[in-house]
Amino acid sequence: MPFTSRVPWSSRTSKMVKNCIENKTNNVQSVSNIEIAEASSTQTLEIYEEESTSPMRRAIPSLSFLCHQMLQQSRFVPETAVIQNLLGNTPEKSLNNIPEKVVHSSDEGLKNIMDDHIQNPSKGEVFHISAENEEQLLHRTPEREFVDFDSDDDIADPDYSDDTEPDEDENQEAVKMLSRKRKADPMSWKKNITKKKRYSGLEYKTDSGSRVMNPKSLKEPCHDNCKLSCRTRILEERRQMIHSNFWSPSKTVDMRRQYIASMVSQIPIKRRREKTGERRGKRIFTNCYSFDTEGKKETVCKKFFLNTLSISQQTVDTAIKKKKEGGIVTPDKRGRHPSINKIPEEVRQNVRNHISKFPTYESHYSRERTKKKYLGNHLNISRMYGLYLEECTERGFGPESIAKEWLYSEIFNYEYNYSFKSPDNDTCDLCDQLQLQIREAESLDIRKKLQTEYDQHLADTTNRYKMKSEDKKKSRDNLLEAKVIMIDLQKCLPTPDLHNSQSFYSLKLWTYNLTIQDATCEKSFCMMWDESVAGRGGNEVASCLIKWVEQNVSEEIKEITIWSDNCPSQNRNILMIMCYFFILRIRPNITAVNHKFLARGHTHLEADVVHSTIERERKKLPQFQIVTPWDWQQMVRLCGTKKQFNVVNMEQYDFKEFKHLFEGSTAPYINKKKDMTGNDFLISHAVHLQVRRNNPGILYYKTDFNKDFLEVDFHRRNKSNDYTPLEIPPIRESSKPISAKKYNHLQKLLKWVPKRFHDFYKKLEYERSGDDE
Repeated sequence: MPFTSRVPWSSRTSKMVKNCIENKTNNVQSVSNIEIAEASSTQTLEIYEEESTSPMRRAIPSLSFLCHQMLQQSRFVPETAVIQNLLGNTPEKSLNNIPEKVVHSSDEGLKNIMDDHIQNPSKGEVFHISAENEEQLLHRTPEREFVDFDSDDDIADPDYSDDTEPDEDENQEAVKMLSRKRKADPMSWKKNITKKKRYSGLEYKTDSGSRVMNPKSLKEPCHDNCKLSCRTRILEERRQMIHSNFWSPSKTVDMRRQYIASMVSQIPIKRRREKTGERRGKRIFTNCYSFDTEGKKETVCKKFFLNTLSISQQTVDTAIKKKKEGGIVTPDKRGRHPSINKIPEEVRQNVRNHISKFPTYESHYSRERTKKKYLGNHLNISRMYGLYLEECTERGFGPESIAKEWLYSEIFNYEYNYSFKSPDNDTCDLCDQLQLQIREAESLDIRKKLQTEYDQHLADTTNRYKMKSEDKKKSRDNLLEAKVIMIDLQKCLPTPDLHNSQSFYSLKLWTYNLTIQDATCEKSFCMMWDESVAGRGGNEVASCLIKWVEQNVSEEIKEITIWSDNCPSQNRNILMIMCYFFILRIRPNITAVNHKFLARGHTHLEADVVHSTIERERKKLPQFQIVTPWDWQQMVRLCGTKKQFNVVNMEQYDFKEFKHLFEGSTAPYINKKKDMTGNDFLISHAVHLQVRRNNPGILYYKTDFNKDFLEVDFHRRNKSNDYTPLEIPPIRESSKPISAKKYNHLQKLLKWVPKRFHDFYKKLEYERSGDDE
């Protein structure tokens, strides 16, 4: 049957509706008959559909239904916002649940505008308002007498929220928000689960657990001799449907009361028996009960109504008492009264502003798998709260405007995903994943399969540690021919290292330390520089390795083996491969360079012990003043217990640009993506890299320590095998600029820095425009 919907909006908006419907239905043909009808007094959008099975059939009722509800509640907003609300922000699943019928309100005079006949959907639906009455309609308060129970009150009133029974989706969104501590989920509490079951008519236990309350069920209808013949007019199947819809878990108390109020009308008593004295009745109305069947009301008796819904007379009386003029039931006000001790939002916002002032840092290794940020390890919540009190005192806040420590701690723990300790990178992603899957395995076979995979992973991890120990032992047994080293970059060291309250909010100059632990002679080398000299990427790590080789590898050494973690930007990249080729070029005595990687998440290296020692000694010597990067170098020199750490200051010219070896037409090498067998070469999958003097320019790699080497030829065509240059240009000729924001912060810190060091910070190069990265 044809279907028509008319909406009194401009032609521009009508075209917008057409486009929205096309996007919603993905069926342009189904809306090809949309036309904009222009009359003398009104403009309407007329949607005509021949086939009721078209997907657009689901979208059209939502349009007219929401228009109707908006007009009933006098919620007029700009038409573009209405269109966005109707079609732009309405999820597909809600379109399927839009009622097929829209019930009107009846009034006299102007209210007759709303009394246009709402036909059965199978015959079409018409909703039309003339433009001349629009202004009056904006200011009227319509009376809604009848509301289809299948409709959803939160569609009729988008601003409505039920505080007694919070929406599950909103609650789940709140739980998913990341924070330092796990948030409470009130909907999972026993009393709230019981409450939800009770409101949904399901079986539940009382709070004491002593009784089990039966679920709401369909009761016997009225007798066969009922004057209204309810049984014959509304069959048992329809009764069951009404009962199920009424007690649907998605319906709230207010929605059930609204349904009852719309199905029970009060009419004046038609006749009253003559009674006197105390026997005289006080009732002035008669309740008329009805159910909606196929678009029309069917009057039923009281018993049939109550037993179908499985409710008591008191429930009906309460719904009628709460019914206001206009047919809307007063919402349940339980749990909505504001707390007399509510903390002002301004106090909470001041706490948030203070917490946001502290600089935060991301985990170097785990930034891809966690959004947690880190504060300096010199801070804790108590210390931050003390700084907050100092700030409030300086700003002249009264006691009523200052948050208590419990509130400060609550906001920090539940609104911020911050931590104070160093990022914990020793947790393996694969271990955590497999352990969880093993615990939640649904069958024994799946559990055995996962356990086997987990055991193999642990065996591989143990094997790598064992190989590292064997390499160390071999190098010590053959001191003159082999070197085994472990390299690792320490976390950034703040400069100047101040501990007053104001410096906590400022960005610092980073000092870097790449530790090379020589396992052969048991010496520790700390290659140190600051961020005004160079960054901390692959070029910098490779340059430090080259300088260490030049200073510490004698002519007798034949082989170098490097162990490191898997950081792709520093240790496992094309720049490091070029570094291996360059080592073979500058040290003719070296026949092979190996680079082996520990398993991710299982990367404890001897260099980590050096870093822990530096941090521990720094805490023991708070009186040692660190105001420049050279102070950090002196601090590291004092840290060695049995043997001092060898500190090497990296200068500007020490950092080489290894891209010159594979970029440009004159470069001797090229970055290859395929190995010599034609397979993709993914350095991220490699566990062992090796270069050999007898085959310069060829990289040997393994993806499994138990497999054979594969080969990648990095030679550029028409280039000789010994074309590797003896000199590589530096990364830059001048200092590396820092951000303008960091430069400004450092200038503010000079009041706590001795004057003789001011020139160092004032002469730092910085970006003349742009914020901190």
